[in-house]
Amino acid sequence: MSAMYWMLRSSPAKAGRCLLLAGLGLAMLTLSGCNSQASTSRATTAPAAVPAGFSAAKRQWVLGSNALSYETSKFLRGAASDLSGALANAGTHVATYRKAISELRQLASLPETSESARQQSEARRDLAALNSFFGTKGLYQ
Repeated sequence: MSAMYWMLRSSPAKAGRCLLLAGLGLAMLTLSGCNSQASTSRATTAPAAVPAGFSAAKRQWVLGSNALSYETSKFLRGAASDLSGALANAGTHVATYRKAISELRQLASLPETSESARQQSEARRDLAALNSFFGTKGLYQ
């Protein structure tokens, strides 16, 4: 029999703590692997020292991609607001931040239904540009 079986059988409290720590360790390893990929892909589009506003805006961007369609604009406006707050710390990326803010606001202003062909085309361009800016792939598409 395995050591884990004997631990579970002899002391459920110790086993629970051990399983919790093992799970946390696995989660940390998984997250650290994901983080290194995200940092690598984002390095070309965002500052090396990412301001907190960028991280908050990216979180809004990602959350909005999973939101119900009528709630999406709330997340887009939130991301624009977070980026606006990060402008002072954007360094040489101020113009890039301003462009992303403009694209986020434009997307948030589009109607949920009955978009014209021109609006759909602009939205696709904005989405591609914002996915590049935030280092995400295929969100909202």
